[in-house]
Amino acid sequence: MDPIAYYRDILKVKRYSTSTIKSYASAVTKFKLFSSIPLEDRSEHTIQDYIFHCVKIELCSLSTQKQIIGALRLFYREVYKRELEIGYLYPDRKQKFLPTVLSPEEVQRILACILNIKHRCIVMALYGAGLRVGEVCQLTVSDIDSKRM
Repeated sequence: MDPIAYYRDILKVKRYSTSTIKSYASAVTKFKLFSSIPLEDRSEHTIQDYIFHCVKIELCSLSTQKQIIGALRLFYREVYKRELEIGYLYPDRKQKFLPTVLSPEEVQRILACILNIKHRCIVMALYGAGLRVGEVCQLTVSDIDSKRM
């Protein structure tokens, strides 16, 4: 049996989600294409080279890097009964992103596109008060300070 198909079956039996099974199998498939060496004969050094390739050449994100390492570690543990010592390849730090801030003109253009007054009020509350969608959905009339608007 194909080792990747077998891996998928194992993940199904272990009740992994469909999306996890798909992404883990995809990670192993891409790793398989990285080298002509059969999967069962690949060393931890080959895995390290692949991770370096993903980070430096493909510019994969931090979370993708973690996912690839987790998928390969689980693959070798479950399919070939081999524990890999590749924990050192996990990134130590969390990636930081700065939020995208809209200019006042951009906000005005967005609001001008909304014709329904109820929807416009919702978006204005979201933006103006910095609320989350769930918080706007839970608003009641008593939450509004009518005197200060």
